[in-house]
Amino acid sequence: MVRSLRFTNSALNQFVGSNEQTTKVTIKDTESSGLRALRFPKSGMVSFIYTGRIKGGLKRNITIGRYPDTGIEEARIRASELRKLYRQGIDPKQLEADQQAAQEQELALEKALQVPLRAVLERYLLARNLKPKTDKDYRSTMHSCFADWLDEPIRNIARRDVEDRYVRLVEKGIKAQAVKAFRILGAIMNFAKAEEVSANRHSNTASERLIRDNPCDVLKEKRYDRHIPARTHALTLDQTAILLEYLSHCEYPQFTGPKIRPTVAHYIGLLLFTGIRRDEAARLEWSDVDLIGRTFILHDTKNGLDFVVPMSIPVHGVLTAQQREANGSQWVFPAATGDGPLTDPRKALEKVSEYIGVRFTSHTLRHTFGSIAFEFNFDWGNIKKMLNHKTGDITSRYVHANVKSLRPMFDEIAQGLMKNYEGIWFEDDRKQPPSDDDSDDLDFDDENLV
Repeated sequence: MVRSLRFTNSALNQFVGSNEQTTKVTIKDTESSGLRALRFPKSGMVSFIYTGRIKGGLKRNITIGRYPDTGIEEARIRASELRKLYRQGIDPKQLEADQQAAQEQELALEKALQVPLRAVLERYLLARNLKPKTDKDYRSTMHSCFADWLDEPIRNIARRDVEDRYVRLVEKGIKAQAVKAFRILGAIMNFAKAEEVSANRHSNTASERLIRDNPCDVLKEKRYDRHIPARTHALTLDQTAILLEYLSHCEYPQFTGPKIRPTVAHYIGLLLFTGIRRDEAARLEWSDVDLIGRTFILHDTKNGLDFVVPMSIPVHGVLTAQQREANGSQWVFPAATGDGPLTDPRKALEKVSEYIGVRFTSHTLRHTFGSIAFEFNFDWGNIKKMLNHKTGDITSRYVHANVKSLRPMFDEIAQGLMKNYEGIWFEDDRKQPPSDDDSDDLDFDDENLV
């Protein structure tokens, strides 16, 4: 039998000390409907229980707490809350389970959002499908400038972190690298903004963007100086003459200046007289060289497309000489050891720079070629074609050029580069390029020249 009484501390203390130890005993609180106190046999412990049900449903018992750890007023307040839920048609047990599941899902989502910068970098590079050299450059830059961030959750990188790191790198005297690094990081952050993360990717659970804002935007918004002067250094014609003098004689045994391999000398000459990029020249294969038609083809250029280059007389001469030097290699400019192509001959360029009295790189030679084209008043469209640059003009997609139209310009630039040079540099017995009837009409789309 269930007794009813108004719960007080003295009444419950007496209930706890009751000698009735053989069965469970329950008493009702006359002040709070549905609130009961249940005393367990043997232990004598008393717990507050609320008994209720949704209209038309079965009665459910819900444990509120143990007396006296849970006080009488606290139990009555909780009983009142449960009563309201039942009246609203809400099962407190199911509500508690749903809340527990939501909390677990929230914790799982928070854990899923702890994606490290390194993982986002890998996904970014995979999505971009960059060339191996560019991929390596991105990784190297990120490791140089953000090594301590790579294993940190990308969400933890704050605007203040970005600002402080940029200032620190600039103060170290590596502004150009800092600008480059944050350009890459900013792109990765934008990639992360589009990433949707869910607690369970195999279910329809709620998802959230990996990050909401790009912290690198702080550099733009605060107008930090990120300007890097363009590399405009080019050799003068007097310096070009000294360079050609060196390249003409460095192979001779009696030459007393610094020595470099003939292959490297020919490589430098090709860069100077064509303006092509160093890696494109280094990867050139003999199967893509037509000494009779006086053209060669560059595959997989910076813009991912092929570029047909006409040979001027000096270029034809240097490639003819290099064919003998290559000694059967598939590469026009083979490496000194191994079966691969020539890598960046930085040390050789330093030797030559010291000899001619001005520091230059392979990119300087490209600038020199472009500068001569500009001095000859070639229009920008033709200069971009010769340098294999993007034109950025949508109409250029419908404009075609062929080797015959480019060849006279390459010949004119070759003559300009040799203006102050009095010797003969790899000039062979064919003084004139092939006629239009003798050369192949290798048409290529202007859009390819990027």
